[in-house]
Amino acid sequence: MSRLPRLTALSFLVAALCLAAAAGCGAKFGNVSGDVRFKGQALFKGTIGFVPAEKGKQPVVGLIENGKYAVAGVPIGDVQVTVVAIAKPEPIPPKGKPVKKKKDKKEKEDKVATKYGEPKTTDLKFTVMPGDNTFNIELQAEP
Repeated sequence: MSRLPRLTALSFLVAALCLAAAAGCGAKFGNVSGDVRFKGQALFKGTIGFVPAEKGKQPVVGLIENGKYAVAGVPIGDVQVTVVAIAKPEPIPPKGKPVKKKKDKKEKEDKVATKYGEPKTTDLKFTVMPGDNTFNIELQAEP
């Protein structure tokens, strides 16, 4: 047998072994991005957290700005998603004009439900895959 067929066969064998080894060492993290909305509007600001269901994996936190977020390095697998909203500040009134606060039912309805802020109470769940992931969120009001 000549050397060329043996080298070709050996090259294919080495390549196959490398591919098999690489398949077992796949990515352990993914990137997650998306939109966060409340009452159909982009969330002003806030934080978003990804808490892995699997013990021993570290949570990852990112920022929400104008309803958008992008978080890199999220462990793959099932995660609980937490969101803490930061309310848009009230405009500063002109000097000399008193500010009257309105007290009505709508004030309570305009707040994001606090259940989203804790991994134990949030109902937001997602499965992170290797590579880029999209997870859009529509938050509900406080009951």
